Amino acid sequence: MILLSGVSPRTLASATARVRDGERAAARAPESVPLTVSAYCEVTEDIVAAARQIKPICAAIARNGGAPVLALAGIHVDVPAVPDVIDGVYPDLAHADDWDAAVKAVSPWVDDAAALRFAEEFCLFGHRRRHRPAAAGPARRRRRRGLPPARRLVRPAHRPHRIRRRLGAAGLVTKATPA
Repeated sequence: MILLSGVSPRTLASATARVRDGERAAARAPESVPLTVSAYCEVTEDIVAAARQIKPICAAIARNGGAPVLALAGIHVDVPAVPDVIDGVYPDLAHADDWDAAVKAVSPWVDDAAALRFAEEFCLFGHRRRHRPAAAGPARRRRRRGLPPARRLVRPAHRPHRIRRRLGAAGLVTKATPA
């Protein structure tokens, strides 16, 4: 099962609990469904600048019904009901060919503070040393927190070759798949 909850401890624990409840309801063995966590990542020294680039993803999540989940993490964005195609953004916010146009289009709805909070709460943004202990932490500690075992699977969505190369050099990726 692929969880799209990002790495937010609250949403990840909630999503994991729902899967485990489903296992029990289906009379399956406990922890028989393997979990994979998906998160956007950027290895960088400048988290603020990198967070600005994730604004379209944050807006797309809010627009597609995820605003309450974002609010749980203190991220308050008000994305209006906009058409699927926004001038200069094709094919949509989360998959824009012109990423800079998508960032500009959503900036009135997702400010820099909300983007930074989103990057810190749901994504793996920052220096490699910041995330290595969390990604490679002991399974026992993760189980106590209600989190699935750590698997080093990364689906970079933006500039995949550069991100894979940088994460691989940092020893953070054992398997990466393009978005």
